[in-house]
Amino acid sequence: MEDVGNNRFFRVLKNRFPAIYKQVETNCYTLCVPQTRSLEGLDLNSPSVFKKHILKPSPFLAGMYDSLESLEIDNHQTVEIDENFILLSGTGWSSIKPEPNTKSPPSTKNNNNNNNYQ
Repeated sequence: MEDVGNNRFFRVLKNRFPAIYKQVETNCYTLCVPQTRSLEGLDLNSPSVFKKHILKPSPFLAGMYDSLESLEIDNHQTVEIDENFILLSGTGWSSIKPEPNTKSPPSTKNNNNNNNYQ
């Protein structure tokens, strides 16, 4: 298991985007920190990448969350956290593609097509 304090995604968020990190802390939002090995191809210079990984409780449905980015651009990125899985729903997740043969938890399951994601 990777130490979050040594995770590149987490360090970049705290150091390069302190206002976004402060928003997570102040509001007690859920921050999904991807494992360092899965960061290839992510633009860590883009605030929207980090906002996709910040989950705010839905005001309408218990146990459901909206990504911070989806609230800003209204693209319906909604998730449900169920034990070791993050279940994706809504239309805003179409850019996520599965990684073949990726099995280590926690994984993400897209309700639209039941693919497992890391």
